[in-house]
Amino acid sequence: MVSSLDDVESININGRLYEAFSTSGGLGTMCETLDGKVDTLNYKTMRYPGHRDAIKLLLYDLQLKNDRKLAKEILNNALPLVDEDIVLVYAAVEGKIKGSLRRKEFSESYRRINLDGKDWRAISWTTACSISTVVDLVSEGKLKNKGFIKQEDIPLDMFLQSHFGSMYETYKDPK
Repeated sequence: MVSSLDDVESININGRLYEAFSTSGGLGTMCETLDGKVDTLNYKTMRYPGHRDAIKLLLYDLQLKNDRKLAKEILNNALPLVDEDIVLVYAAVEGKIKGSLRRKEFSESYRRINLDGKDWRAISWTTACSISTVVDLVSEGKLKNKGFIKQEDIPLDMFLQSHFGSMYETYKDPK
């Protein structure tokens, strides 16, 4: 267990420097599902260097984590919306393949897109695509339609081959 905003590290993706730090919620049930199968499992948020310190000051040092309405008002008044946001996905895994220690990495970035004449910020369309993909897979009978569906139980190939999931390939940032 690690507190949010802790375990800060610098990370270089495609020649650009970011900071990564622990945040909550993204792993969902994976910790329980992979218990005993992996040594370490991290979920981190990546932002520009200095972001974590600014958020820590706002939420913890000034104690606005207890007044989310005021924190939101301050951020909305002080910071403009960024149309050119970037969603980064980075995953690294280390382990043995056929007895040899190996490391595999995946990184991808997504930017604002235009769909049917409407601009969609990166965070908006990537979030909407993920949710819409799962809804479609359930309605098509490809995923169970009762109870809780764990993200780790959704086959990646099935996800990416779906109508909305395929947008992650179509609109990935050209390198």
